Amino acid sequence: MDNKYEDIHLKSPQEAALLIANIDLKNSYLAHTIREIEEAISHIRKQHYRVVTRVREGITKSGSVFKERCCHILLDSLRECVDEDMKDRKIRLTLAHELGHIIRNINKLKNFEDIDEKTYTAEEEDYAWKFAYYLTDIKSEGHKDNIQRRCKNFIYESGQLKQELISIIEKQIRDICEIIEKKRKEGVSASALKDLCDQKQKTEDVLNSIQNSL
Repeated sequence: MDNKYEDIHLKSPQEAALLIANIDLKNSYLAHTIREIEEAISHIRKQHYRVVTRVREGITKSGSVFKERCCHILLDSLRECVDEDMKDRKIRLTLAHELGHIIRNINKLKNFEDIDEKTYTAEEEDYAWKFAYYLTDIKSEGHKDNIQRRCKNFIYESGQLKQELISIIEKQIRDICEIIEKKRKEGVSASALKDLCDQKQKTEDVLNSIQNSL
């Protein structure tokens, strides 16, 4: 593997998605993308690195935990979602979003600097969601072209992918609003709610960017 991955974090979300996804378009599943990202990180770190995904009940908020030799991606099982096809698609998009965070921080993994998802800026969240959009779109096209392994659940029609991504972010905003309202009823002060209000504003900024630029 050559040095094309060294500066992948500096590329646009679309360029990074194309680079990481175009290794073998016949492999249209995210598992192949995860293996490629592992190889990219291992190449940069000069030691083996694993990306482990977990989807299970009890995980109420999706996110990533970075460790020295592995990254754990924890995914909400979306138990409340009764449409199984929609559930699979939302989990897949959320996974692609977390992979976007790995790509954005891949240079920090070289010397294992601390990566805390609580410090993600609106710009980084915007990057990760756009990466998820472009990566999923590329994979969708791969499924269309590979009739023998066609998977209709992962094929998006025009505009459908953007709307599904927007619905995920809108739910995040609703969830934050519910928490804020609950804490206000409990008598929590406005100053104590500042972090949650900042998170709400950051998520709304990301939503506006997605709506206006994709």
